[in-house]
Parts: sequence; C-alpha cells; structure tokens
Amino acid sequence: RQLADSPSLDLQLSAIPSSATYARGNEGVPFVGFSFRAFGGDVRIESIQVRGTAYEGSLEAGEVGSLAFYDGSVRVSSEFSWSPLASMIFDNLRVRVSDGETKVLTLRGNISASANAGDVYAFSIPAAESRYVKAREILGVSADISGTTANAGGTVRITIAGGGDVSAAREADDEESRAGIVVAGREEVL
Repeated sequence: RQLADSPSLDLQLSAIPSSATYARGNEGVPFVGFSFRAFGGDVRIESIQVRGTAYEGSLEAGEVGSLAFYDGSVRVSSEFSWSPLASMIFDNLRVRVSDGETKVLTLRGNISASANAGDVYAFSIPAAESRYVKAREILGVSADISGTTANAGGTVRITIAGGGDVSAAREADDEESRAGIVVAGREEVL
C-alpha cells in the first residue's frame, strides 16, 4: 500500500557506461548502468526486471553469461545467463539508497566466445514502474517508482566483434638479432 508520505525512487539511464564494441570472449563487460535516486526517505531496492533486445542479429541463449548487477566493483545480485525469455528478474538485491543519494548499478556480464560477430544488443528496464523495480522504505512501505524507461530505446548498445588478427614479419635485413615471435603454449621462437 502507498502512503501519502511514502518515499520515492527515481530511475534514470546512467551516463556510464556508453555504447561500445567488445570482442567475443570478453568478461566483465559493462552492458548498461542505471541510476537510482531516493527522495523522502531511505529506500531498499529489492528487485529489478531487465529486458534484452537485439538491434542487429539476434540475442541467443548462451551468448551472454554471468549477468549480474554491480555497485561499483561489488556484485549485488545473483548471476544469470541470458535465455531468450522476454526478461529476467534480479531479486533479493537489498541495495540501500539513502535519502537524497544517487546510486548507480551496472549490469555486467561475459560475452561468449561463440557469440555472433556483428550482433548489436542492449539491456533495459522496460518502464519506471513498481512491476519492474521493486523498492521499499526501510520500515517496509513500498516506494513510488518514477523516472524514465531506462535504455528501452537502446541508447546504450553493445556490438560484438570477432577476434582480431595479428600479423608480423621479420625485417629483411635482420640477420644479426635473434628477435622473433613467441607463441603462447609453444617452446620455439618463430
């Protein structure tokens, strides 16, 4: 139930991180950040519902793993692997936002080595509503949720790149040096 003086929590898309390109196999990728500002009292965020959207290619099961929310470098949620459901619910967060404070939670995860190069996708909170963000005042009163539909338009997107190539050639007049290329897992110098 809502009281006239119940606290509120304002949801916005954070400026950090911004859109970026990551190679397949990258870990700890910052997909998107959401800022939460408490008004009228301290608030505890209990759950956040996140939706994934492919803007190019597809966001298939297993392409993104170990998805979790972080407060700075501290993980504050369980980890999930993406599945092609409409959305995922991160619950049991218990993240405290003090009255007047803004807290940024960043969704991080790992990009599978088998992810499709060229795919472009984004993660969002579908709406600034209590069915997508559940928060309570410390004494248990539900907090009002306000703000924007954070990243629903894909403002912050991740592009998947294939692995890069490295090429090297020995200088033609390099007869005296023993310079070479050392390949990991091999004992000889190329």
